[in-house]
Amino acid sequence: SNGAFKLTGHVPNDNLTVEKNPEYWDAANVKLDKVIFYPIDEAASVRRFEAKEMDLVYNFSADQIPRLRNAYGDSVHISPSLST
Repeated sequence: SNGAFKLTGHVPNDNLTVEKNPEYWDAANVKLDKVIFYPIDEAASVRRFEAKEMDLVYNFSADQIPRLRNAYGDSVHISPSLST
């Protein structure tokens, strides 16, 4: 890989693991050592986040924003995205 992370693991129908790529041109500024992606639906991802099983959720519906902001305050960051 020529990116900040390299694929190091894949469990079909469960997860995908990437780790920091020491050969990346700006590796010193990559702050995460490892990221595990779970291909799960929106509701399951929010449940796992609330159970502290996940550190980041990026696919939740807009109607959940007020509740999540109320529960997690400044930890909830919203950014625009292009999607159809």
